[in-house]
Amino acid sequence: MDDIKWVHIIFMTFLAAAAWQDLRNKSVSVWLYLGYGAVAGVIRLTGGEPVLQALSGGLVGVVLLAADRRCDRNWRWLVFRGQRALLKLL
Repeated sequence: MDDIKWVHIIFMTFLAAAAWQDLRNKSVSVWLYLGYGAVAGVIRLTGGEPVLQALSGGLVGVVLLAADRRCDRNWRWLVFRGQRALLKLL
């Protein structure tokens, strides 16, 4: 039990809460993502990680979220098509 860190416990509670919401409502609240994302950001910044490195790690998610909100949701086929092409290469 000594090797289990608080980060792992928080991540497991996020997974359990998201799974519970998905099973009950067939969707997961944006507030759940924002809440646990804020907690993860605080943990990363208080853990001694450089600020630029912590922010650049989350930049991909912010860009995808902005693209999802800005577009009419038809851009996702590019992601799925790219995944299929990658799997064919493997």
